[in-house]
Amino acid sequence: LEREKSRLGAILTELPVGVILADGVSGEVLMANPQAEFLLKRDMSRTDGLGQEDEFIFFYPDGTPVPLEDLPAMRATQKGEYVREQELLYQRSATERIILSINTGPLGSENGISSGFVITLRDITERRTASKRIEASEARFKMYADKMQDVLYISNPSENRIEYLSPAFQKITGIEPHRVLENWAGILDAVHPEDRDRVQKTFLENREKGFDLEYRL
Repeated sequence: LEREKSRLGAILTELPVGVILADGVSGEVLMANPQAEFLLKRDMSRTDGLGQEDEFIFFYPDGTPVPLEDLPAMRATQKGEYVREQELLYQRSATERIILSINTGPLGSENGISSGFVITLRDITERRTASKRIEASEARFKMYADKMQDVLYISNPSENRIEYLSPAFQKITGIEPHRVLENWAGILDAVHPEDRDRVQKTFLENREKGFDLEYRL
């Protein structure tokens, strides 16, 4: 038994995510790996249990505090629920909050009460911050592009798809953007019939490297 416990401890130590095994009644931490202690910034052997509301403070993504009964650990023990990839803000210190992706579930039950539960924690702060920066950048681009008098479009040559078409396209051509976004060849409808074959040929032969082309509408 001790050998198996030692082996389990060695495995948990090497995992890149935080792992906590706790008692289902008292919330007492039975085992926690170093990554869990690092993420929670706590010595888990000195806690009074995961059910202590004032020790582990979580918030929903909108900043609203998570009630004790809605914490993933409590949902696992009291309701027998499995929580998958729930994202919560964790008050790591007085000046620091991180975003954790949390999984938890009960480990068997007796008289409707879980005998224990396991929690995994993954820090996704950097990923979420980067995602928000990209979303903000895309919003700024769209704001500027939507106000341009010239037509701007972004294509995906490998998939023969137009991914963005500025509103100026409809103003100039009278063609609704969805016709082009649904079928990239629809952009040829705006080209003068006498120039259409030349434009299509140039586009197909040079779409991977770009080109300059003048044509009539």
